Amino acid sequence: MNTFHQICNQFGKSRLEFLSKATQSGKAIEKWPSPSHYFPFHFGRFWQMTIEYKVNDFESEVGFFSDILGFRIITLSVNYAMFSVPDNTFQISFLRQSSTHSALEMKSFKIEILIERILELTEELKSRGIAFNQNPTKVGIDNHSFINCGFSTPNGLDICLWEQV
Repeated sequence: MNTFHQICNQFGKSRLEFLSKATQSGKAIEKWPSPSHYFPFHFGRFWQMTIEYKVNDFESEVGFFSDILGFRIITLSVNYAMFSVPDNTFQISFLRQSSTHSALEMKSFKIEILIERILELTEELKSRGIAFNQNPTKVGIDNHSFINCGFSTPNGLDICLWEQV
């Protein structure tokens, strides 16, 4: 483990220790300690941050985000696509798999979206042909009630919808 990795590891352990002590004392975490460093990024106006991944079936992923979900196309070429939600608060991009870019195992991460009117949205997405791998289910997390459900993109990226109720 290199020095930078060790520093990051120690920061993470300190955060988890703080969480453990707060949980053991039965007190809610009222105030996390301030980060060791300030947030240094000043976002541009065109797009701010994106998750990028590689896909086996590029055309299906393009069609899914543009025509099924209605994301706005920011950039599209034969090997690269970037999409945004209408208000530009979230971007996602992907590359066509090639000999130099292999597709990611899609179960490595997922996208989670907190929304309103989840039951109406679920029916709307089903009417567009999306098959849900998890139907809306009520769950409790840390004294909060949620409904969540999920589906996958054509390349297997899981998308989980949440609504606080």
